[in-house]
Order: sequence, then C-alpha cells, then structure tokens
Amino acid sequence: MTLVELLTSSLRALGVIAAGASEVPSDDMMDDAMDALNAMLGIWAAENLTVYCTTHDNLTMVIGSAATTIGTGATFNTTRPVNILRAYVRDSAGNDSDVEIIGEGKYQEITAKSTPGTPFQLYYYPSYPTGTVYLYYVPDAADTLHIDSIKALAEMTNLTATVTLPREYQAAIKWNLAVEIAPEYPGRAGSPEFQLIVARAKQTKDAIIANVAAQRIEPIRIDAFSGGYNTGNI
Repeated sequence: MTLVELLTSSLRALGVIAAGASEVPSDDMMDDAMDALNAMLGIWAAENLTVYCTTHDNLTMVIGSAATTIGTGATFNTTRPVNILRAYVRDSAGNDSDVEIIGEGKYQEITAKSTPGTPFQLYYYPSYPTGTVYLYYVPDAADTLHIDSIKALAEMTNLTATVTLPREYQAAIKWNLAVEIAPEYPGRAGSPEFQLIVARAKQTKDAIIANVAAQRIEPIRIDAFSGGYNTGNI
C-alpha cells in the first residue's frame, strides 16, 4: 500500500470522498491528511507501546565524556530515541556489564559525576532535535554502549512511497487518522457513523498496544514466589 492509498482510505472511511475509485482527494485534502498523520505518529511514538519494535544500537563511547549527544549527525550518530529502555557496556574483551537506566532526580543526586570508570548508570534527556545521554561513571575506555530504545516511526512525506508497516498498523492508522482529521470537515464528527469510526479506531489501536506490550513484558516465573520449589498445582 502506498501512502496516497493509505490517506485516501482514511478519507473514504470518514465519508468525505465517495467509496470506489471514481472520486479522488484534492491536493489540499492530501496535504492536511499527511500533516495529521505525521503528528499522530509522533504522539504514538511518545506513547511507547504503539511502536511495534525496539531499536538496538551499538555506540562507541567517548573517553572522558559524561554527556554525549545522540541523534542524526550527533556524536552518537543514530536516529534520536524517544526513550531508552535497556543498556549495557561491552568491553574490548567482549565482556558485558549491565547499565541501569535512571531518572533525572537520581542522576542529580550523584555528587562526583566526573568519576572515571566503566559506566553502570545512564540518564537520558530527550531534548530535540538531538537528545543527550549522561553516563556514570564517565567512560575511561572507548568501549561499546549497547542500547535498546523506542524511536519515532519515520515521517511520511512521499505520497508514492510504499508504506512498510505491519498490516495491523495500516488498519489502526486508517481508522485513527479518520478520527484525527474529522474536525476539518464540519458535520462529520457529529454523525452517527462517526461513533463507529471512533470505536474501530480504539479497537485497532488497542490491538497493537496489546501486541507490543506482550513482546516487552517479562514473563513472571511461578517459582520466584515459592523459593524455587513446586508447592502445588495452579
């Protein structure tokens, strides 16, 4: 499916253009729908669970740098993360060390932020257009920082480009975009049919949230609550 087909499907779902191929959206309709789509995808990225997979990056740390920018063209040259979920450091011998993800408050409580060593804590400040990764200890070797992060879905601007998203995302985008653009068309949001669109939008978005959550939530081991012994059937 191309981007123009995806946008058109939302406009047809809303009823602002006729079903079938006989009527096509105007240029203004397409521009408005594309702007609304990219704004919506940005919000979805901020919600974390609507991004269908995490991204893994291998980043060479800078010796003596407690704060390193991350983003396109930054010192850590990769797409700017919305949120960093996990991290570890791999040294030159191939040994891995866990890195704890901490918040701003905990980072500010560190009194000697310039202490050198192998980092074991990371605070991420998601400024824009580049974020900043704060490490403690401050790297004393050019080891590799591995991070798993949430990144925004790529902005869509080429109407003829193929939309390379899972099929369930295409359905969720179709119905949720119809809800987003409804205020541009007076009378649509108040129609009885619009409540069906809202319900379908919620259903499809909830489905992808549940799917992504299932992939990210660690399973709970029953023996963790029984001292490792099987004490009975559940």
